[in-house]
Amino acid sequence: MNHLFSLEQKVAIVTGGNGGIGKGIARGFASMGADVAIVARNSQKTESAVNEIQQEFGVPLDCYLTSPMKKRFNRWLKKFAGSWVVSISW
Repeated sequence: MNHLFSLEQKVAIVTGGNGGIGKGIARGFASMGADVAIVARNSQKTESAVNEIQQEFGVPLDCYLTSPMKKRFNRWLKKFAGSWVVSISW
């Protein structure tokens, strides 16, 4: 399906992407070539999800935790300004 719909050079931000439906959405974006940022509260669960998706699809992923997230998230948005596609809150 990648040849029909590509998100290469785009960025997807998925809150709650460390499990359940949010993780499925993050995997879907990654499968289409998007760089994915997972924003969530549980650091161990988030790092595990990032590693799993990154190994499966080989696309850049990052994770941000809700408490120390604001500065890092703003830096990340500036880094990818103009290339992000969508923000999903779950």
